[in-house]
Amino acid sequence: MIREYKEADHSIVNELGKIFDCDYDVSRKSDLEQVIVYERCGKVVGFAQYMQVYEVLELLYIVVSETERGLGLGTEMLHYLEKLSGVSKVILEVRKSNEMAMDFYKKNGFVVLREIKNYHRNGESAFSMEKVI
Repeated sequence: MIREYKEADHSIVNELGKIFDCDYDVSRKSDLEQVIVYERCGKVVGFAQYMQVYEVLELLYIVVSETERGLGLGTEMLHYLEKLSGVSKVILEVRKSNEMAMDFYKKNGFVVLREIKNYHRNGESAFSMEKVI
């Protein structure tokens, strides 16, 4: 089940977020950012953090627990976000080295727009991707 984030989800969302960003803390999100969670068998096993500005949804994080990957949960969250009112385009940046994420987004209809050199704190490049709904 996909639902909105609640304060009670704080610790598990932070734990999941650290899979991709060791400094992740959901409490640092801006007022414009929203979070949804994927709850399975009463436990939060994934989340997505995003920001919608007019018709553009910027996907900041989409994370699924390592034990729950391959079950389509990430795809379900992505489709849920694509159906939000007014969304006509989804944009994101993904680490150049994150081949699993690149494959996931391409499989879900995203295209690479450009490479952004030195995007991450460690100097790693990222790809800017988008999907027009």
